[in-house]
Amino acid sequence: MREIKFRAYIKNLGLMLPVSMIDFENETIYVRWNSDAWLNDPLEYDFDDKDIEIMQYTGLKDKNGKEIYEGDILLSTASENEEDYKKWRVSYFDGGYIANYKHIPMDKRKRSINEIELLCNDNIAFYGFEILGNIYENPELMEVDE
Repeated sequence: MREIKFRAYIKNLGLMLPVSMIDFENETIYVRWNSDAWLNDPLEYDFDDKDIEIMQYTGLKDKNGKEIYEGDILLSTASENEEDYKKWRVSYFDGGYIANYKHIPMDKRKRSINEIELLCNDNIAFYGFEILGNIYENPELMEVDE
């Protein structure tokens, strides 16, 4: 059975923190997180839903043993040629987690290429996925060069 864990990105503070409890009530998100870096006791804060992004742990780890969460940006490093490395975004879709690669090639038609792979241990090993960052703290990592 997969471990259920969350983390929260607090936009106005620019902080990514592990979450220990989420309670959705009256259209407000109440978050209690483990804040060992600040105090020994957990802190509780109320945030407007525009100020916080909640991401769930996929239950999987990248090739370096780092936990993969929704919103993470993975780099496929299986190729010996660094020019073949691709950036993938982790998303929840249809009851599971996927890695999504989107690229706009430099041809006349500017067609987009969209690849989707199931995020599983076999694909992590096959693609050599490692975490580069996430879409909240590092949005520039997903920008497409035209």
